[in-house]
Amino acid sequence: MLKTLTIAAAAACFVVPAQAASVADPYTSFIVLGDSLSDPGNFPQLTWELATGGAPFFDVPEDDPRTVNPEDGGTFSTGPVWADVLTTAFAAQLKPTLNTAVGGATADTAQGSVDLSAQQADAEAFLRTADAGSRPLMSYWFGANDIFQALAPNSTTNPFTASATAASNIADSIERSITLHSVTDFLVMNLPSFDLIPLFNGADDTTKTNVRLVSDFFNTSLVAELGAAELSNVNITVLDVNALFSEVLADPSALGYVNVTDACVTTDNSGQVPVRIDTCAAPDTYLFIDNVHPTAAAHARIGDAASAALAPVPLPAGVWLLLGGLGALALRKRAT
Repeated sequence: MLKTLTIAAAAACFVVPAQAASVADPYTSFIVLGDSLSDPGNFPQLTWELATGGAPFFDVPEDDPRTVNPEDGGTFSTGPVWADVLTTAFAAQLKPTLNTAVGGATADTAQGSVDLSAQQADAEAFLRTADAGSRPLMSYWFGANDIFQALAPNSTTNPFTASATAASNIADSIERSITLHSVTDFLVMNLPSFDLIPLFNGADDTTKTNVRLVSDFFNTSLVAELGAAELSNVNITVLDVNALFSEVLADPSALGYVNVTDACVTTDNSGQVPVRIDTCAAPDTYLFIDNVHPTAAAHARIGDAASAALAPVPLPAGVWLLLGGLGALALRKRAT
C-alpha cells in the first residue's frame, strides 16, 4: 500500500487563477492544530493585553464559530489567518471545522496546556463524533515557538534538539491520528528561514546564519520524520512556506508588497511590557505585522497556497511546469 508525501511549492497560487473546484470537495471536515500562525481567535484578549500592553491586532467577535472557546480573542495579525481561507470553503459546503490552534503553542509535549498533545486531545474528541465524517483533513503548523524558546538567552536547550523534537512530535501525532482514528489526509506547514523575519533584522551575520541553519534543520527534519514514518494509505502534503517567502522576497512589488523586511508595528521593548510606538499606514503592503507574524494579506496568500496544494482536481499543465520550476516534489513510498 502506498504513502503519498507531497512537498508543494506554494508560490504557484500567486500567478494562476483560483480553481473552480473547492478545496473542501474531497473532505468531510477540517481540523487545525497549531500556534499563533493558525490561531483564529482562541487566545484570550485579556491575557494578550496584560502580556503586551495592547489588544490583538484583529479582534474576533465573541460568538465567532471558528473559536474553540469564544472569549473575545484575536488573531496575531491584521485580520483572518491562513486557516480561515480553508475554513470558509468548508463552511460554504456546511462541513464542520475545528481550530484548536493557540498563540504560544509548541510541538514539545512538555511545554504546557496549549501544546500539541493538548490540541491532539481536542482533535480526537472531535474525531470520535459523527461530525468528523469519513474523510477529515488535519493540518499542523508548529515548530516556531519550540525554536524561539530554545534560542532564548536563559535556555539550556539546544535549538537543533528542539527542532528535531518538534518534528518528531508532529510525525507521532499524525501516526496517532491514523492509528486511532483512520485519518488519511494531512496538511503540514514548514517554517520560513528565520534570518528573513524582522526579529533578527539587527542581528549580526553569525546569528543570522545560525538561526537560518536551525529553521532549515527543522524543515529538513520534518520531511525526514514524515518520510520515515510507517504510514500506509495516507496523503501528507507539506506546504513549503519557506519557498513561498523566498519567492515573495525575490520580487515583492509583483505581489503588491512595499516592505517585506520590517515590522508594520514597532514597539518599545525596554520595559517589562512592550509599548506600541507606531503602526504603518498600509499594513497589507507589509509582509510582517510584527517581528514574527505575517499580515492578513500574507495569510490570505498562504491560505490560497494551501488550497492549491490540496487541489482536488488536476491543475492546468502550465501550473505543473511552474511548480516543477519552483521545486515541487512528490514522493511515493511503500510503507514497510
